[in-house]
Amino acid sequence: MIEKTSWFKNQSIYRYVRQQAENKKLFKYLEVGATFLLITIFLTTAIAPTASAISKLLGELKSKETTTRSMKQKISNIVVAQDNYSQAQEQFQILESSYPSNPEFYQTASTFSSISRQSNTSIKQIKYSLSNNQKDLSYGVNLIINGSYQDFLSLINQVNQGRRLIDIDSIIISQTKDGLNLSMLTNLLYLPLNSNE
Repeated sequence: MIEKTSWFKNQSIYRYVRQQAENKKLFKYLEVGATFLLITIFLTTAIAPTASAISKLLGELKSKETTTRSMKQKISNIVVAQDNYSQAQEQFQILESSYPSNPEFYQTASTFSSISRQSNTSIKQIKYSLSNNQKDLSYGVNLIINGSYQDFLSLINQVNQGRRLIDIDSIIISQTKDGLNLSMLTNLLYLPLNSNE
């Protein structure tokens, strides 16, 4: 009977030890579960907003890179357009000096005066003849010039070689008491920019 008593005593100790072991397992499970719970809470409260912010910033960065590329392309296009415009402007100035958009009466008189000085002749008279027809985009210039025959040849050569398009209709050289006179009838064309013809 003594053995039975010790067995019962041992059985209660055994149950106690077993109970303690199960409690330790439970605590470990609870500890692991609590750790996972805390990690989940940490991920949702701290890392998720940070990841969202990083994602948003990356999206904005890509958007700005695209905008920057687009702006660089537009700036490049503007630079090319400005270069083309400046080249066209130079060509336009040459064209404008040859075939102007306005009659430029003062410029015409200045051109003939300059040519006359360079050829050692002197202009005695300059007359403009304007057309009454508004569709006629030209006007006549009648010149009477005093000088020598060689100077007249130089003057005519300079008129022909000048940038301004001058159509010489007639040339008459006559002898006067002051020397030789050259009577030159010219026609100068112009083309207004807003002309539809």
